[in-house]
Amino acid sequence: MTKKIAFFLVFSTFSLTGVLYSQPAATVQLFGGVSFPLPDLKGDFGTTRQQFTGNGNPDSNTYFMKSGFNYGLAFKLPINRKKLPYLNATGSLTINSFGNDITYNIADTNYITSDLNQTLISFGTGLEYNLAGKKTIVNPYAGIEMIMTLFSGEYSEFDKYLATTTTFKLIHTVRIGFRVNAGIDWVLHNNVGANIGARYTYANLIGKSSGKDEQLKYYLNDGERVDQGTTYPARNITYLQIFGGVSFYFGR
Repeated sequence: MTKKIAFFLVFSTFSLTGVLYSQPAATVQLFGGVSFPLPDLKGDFGTTRQQFTGNGNPDSNTYFMKSGFNYGLAFKLPINRKKLPYLNATGSLTINSFGNDITYNIADTNYITSDLNQTLISFGTGLEYNLAGKKTIVNPYAGIEMIMTLFSGEYSEFDKYLATTTTFKLIHTVRIGFRVNAGIDWVLHNNVGANIGARYTYANLIGKSSGKDEQLKYYLNDGERVDQGTTYPARNITYLQIFGGVSFYFGR
């Protein structure tokens, strides 16, 4: 058994030798992971409903997001395949979903449940450095992308006493921002690998604005605004992604 394992390891090493000297003509990555909202995206509803709906909540200028997840795909096209460090042109489609919910007990026989979510669909393009040497199957990388993000979401309230649910929809909004990322790609086979990494995203660098909410619709309101006589500063929508996935290599 020991001899078989040793033979397999030696065979695998020689099988990958050709990969070590050849960068793929294209790489496609599928990924998924968890997303962590950062201020001003992150916030808490408050311990009481009055705190949430009034002006006493210290998080009143946030989007009240608690947690999230992400998934998507990325592709890489080499700009240079023979010169170190390897430079790739990149593109990506990333979907992030954030949410938060809470139940407020109003009386012994009544409660109100608040449920808030926000979905960010981002399209990115940029550059990436593959920091690997020529004789390795472990490829660390780092890059930056400009992104366009489409925001959507909704806030709903269920009132047990009235047995009604009221839903407010976020008016679809587009913003321009950027993300920086870093990770490691392991070559498992001539055409398949595994990758893990992290991304920091600033989603609304360009285009911040505010508007007056309309009945059951509300604006993203990331620009400076005045609400009930209180002036709130502009909000930055930032978050951190931790992800893992599989890589497919083409054209070796």
